[in-house]
Amino acid sequence: MKNSVWKHGWNLLRGSALACAAWAMLAPASRADSLSFSDHSKYPGAFAFSLYGHNYDASGGSITDTTLNIGGTTYHPQDVYCIAATVDIQVRGNYDVTVSTTGDYNGKLMNNPGSIAWLVDNLASSATTDVQQQALQAAIWTEVYGAANFVLNTRKNSNTLISDYNNDMQKLASNVAPIDTLYWLTPYRVTHQDHHEHTTIYQGLVTLNPNAIVPEPSSIILGLIGLTGPVGLALLRRKAAA
Repeated sequence: MKNSVWKHGWNLLRGSALACAAWAMLAPASRADSLSFSDHSKYPGAFAFSLYGHNYDASGGSITDTTLNIGGTTYHPQDVYCIAATVDIQVRGNYDVTVSTTGDYNGKLMNNPGSIAWLVDNLASSATTDVQQQALQAAIWTEVYGAANFVLNTRKNSNTLISDYNNDMQKLASNVAPIDTLYWLTPYRVTHQDHHEHTTIYQGLVTLNPNAIVPEPSSIILGLIGLTGPVGLALLRRKAAA
């Protein structure tokens, strides 16, 4: 009797396993999140800077006509900035993309992600000219690499660019914003050659997270009142007792 029950149970498990395997073979593979640029996508031209003592002329600023597909939902972000100054990406093409809300690019946490989030949250929408976007891009790279390592070239760049950059950095000061107010994007492509899989990582990008919940100033004030209220009452009670 025990043997027959055991055999019956094993047959059920084996049947379930085979059914699961068959379903896995028949079920369509899940699609990766994707990033694409149209034939009209563009970004501001190059500006001059040094990074770790090496001189560069690189393009930077918001990339237009960008499409993100995340979990089957399509987004058309307006402000898309780079976070890796020396990594390339072609703005006409399609990429798979890893999406993070925890401040990492290619699996590594970026430096000063809260400062970068504040810059994009507060300054991207008003950076409408190429020079303003270049200045904001330079401010983002300053936070990524540190002011001692990323230095704008004051001789090659326009006075307007230098002035806008300085203004952005003054506005930033020590401000930070929640990291999850941004999507942190790692674009990549997978190719197969000689029976091996190769993954190429491209320029990291940040853009506003449309699903982020940002507390309104009034909510923050009410929260502070709620926190300080019991403390104030406790102090009053101590004074009354004295």
